[in-house]
Amino acid sequence: MESVQYIPIVDSEEKKIVSTKSSVAIIKFVIPLVAVTLIMIGSIFLIDHYSKVTQKGAPEDLTPFYIFFATLMALLAIIFVVNANLMKLVNIRTRELQAERDMLQRQNEEKTQLIGKSQTLERQLQKSLYDLKKAERSKDEFVAMITHELKAPLSPIKGYVDLLLSKNLGSLTDDQKHMIELIQSSSKSLIRLIQDLLDVQKTELGQLKLDKQKTYLSGIISSTVSKIQPDLEGKRISVKVILQNNPSCLCDEIRIDQVLTNLILNSMDFVPKENGEISITLISKNDMAEIIVKDNGTGIRNEDLEKLFVKFYQVDTSRTRERGGSGLGLSICKGIVENHGGKIWAESKGTGMGAEFHFTLPMLQSD
Repeated sequence: MESVQYIPIVDSEEKKIVSTKSSVAIIKFVIPLVAVTLIMIGSIFLIDHYSKVTQKGAPEDLTPFYIFFATLMALLAIIFVVNANLMKLVNIRTRELQAERDMLQRQNEEKTQLIGKSQTLERQLQKSLYDLKKAERSKDEFVAMITHELKAPLSPIKGYVDLLLSKNLGSLTDDQKHMIELIQSSSKSLIRLIQDLLDVQKTELGQLKLDKQKTYLSGIISSTVSKIQPDLEGKRISVKVILQNNPSCLCDEIRIDQVLTNLILNSMDFVPKENGEISITLISKNDMAEIIVKDNGTGIRNEDLEKLFVKFYQVDTSRTRERGGSGLGLSICKGIVENHGGKIWAESKGTGMGAEFHFTLPMLQSD
């Protein structure tokens, strides 16, 4: 029958543990035992020497040798004890440092994982931002295309309606005239809405083109008021123009007329149905011309003042819900004024206290 041989398998980590335990055992037991042994040997030599000197006497030349040998044994014992304590401290400190190293290594691994996750999230965020910008551009291009396509058929509709109302094609009954006037009003509102959408898209895409020329602002104000005068009279709204001076600016006259028209129409929607008042004032401060449109309307709450010029924002009042609107007019005004290097803002003392709309434009140096 063959004998079976067993091959011991010892893991390297187990060897390390056994080695550590052995060194600890040496420190705890062997070194103190050696120290005690040395002390006992030194003591025996001293006792033996003392007995020989006291009982029989001994040569004097042996005394220094015994004293030296005993002292040496004692010193060696002290050294062994001190060394044992030092080794204990070193061993303890080594274990502490090993634990700290392991902890730092774990922390480093955790931080490495966190950095990897943050980099992954950053890449995902950048991709999402890129996709969002791409979608925004696609949306802007789509809106621009749709508004252009909607505007194209409205122009001939408006032209034919104007032709019918001019009676060049024959007289109209009162009912016919009333219905055609409704068509005319609706087509104007739709054309204005489409134009507002186009202007907003152009402003956001940086494609708003301005034909800047030297223009006297008093002329723009007079022209705008004359154009809106029939609507003002129809709603029994009094308008007052105050021209403190007549500064000139390098501006696009059509666009500034658009800003002023929007502000006046906005005031018309909120003044009282009876005894409504609107004033347009032109002043100059330092190197800036300032136009102020003031009304005695419903006023604006403080929390709404900063939001008025945000796209699609509308103050939530019964008058707003009644008149409708897209909430684009003031946003367009802001874009036009800022593209001229000016500023626009609103002021109001509160609900029922009326409102003021201010906008500034840089004056020409000659003024």
